[in-house]
Amino acid sequence: MHRLIESIFAPALFTFPVRLIVLLVFFGWLCTSIAVAPRVEAGLDQDLSVPEDSHVLDYFHAMYDYLSVGPPVYFVLRDTGIDYSDIRTQELIRAGEYPWSLVSQIYSASRISNRTYIAKPTQSWLDDYLDWAATEDCCKYDYYTGHFCPSIRTDP
Repeated sequence: MHRLIESIFAPALFTFPVRLIVLLVFFGWLCTSIAVAPRVEAGLDQDLSVPEDSHVLDYFHAMYDYLSVGPPVYFVLRDTGIDYSDIRTQELIRAGEYPWSLVSQIYSASRISNRTYIAKPTQSWLDDYLDWAATEDCCKYDYYTGHFCPSIRTDP
């Protein structure tokens, strides 16, 4: 194999016409790739990310076939000095009385099916956390007083 490449393939490849053809083919490939790049969709299908023998793959196929709902979408707030303990900041994020909060805006967008692909209303971890913090039966941060509750129960 080495002798074949050394005596026939390499000398043929380094001739001027073959070099020109190879250069033109790769330049055409580059131009085609650049022309098609804006049409390539971003993202990766979830079913490509799991092994073929995984039970999760069956779940993904069932979701696509029966529920007609795509993968969940996550909106992430980058850490830009947001103080999550500030109540005014929380109102800008969570579903509450403020109509321009992030969760309220996403919920409003989900109601406009002809303009968005958001199929289900939004959920916020902050709302879930504040609901949990409002319960009376475990150790946590008291939302109203601003103090931590004791770590031991004082039930009789």
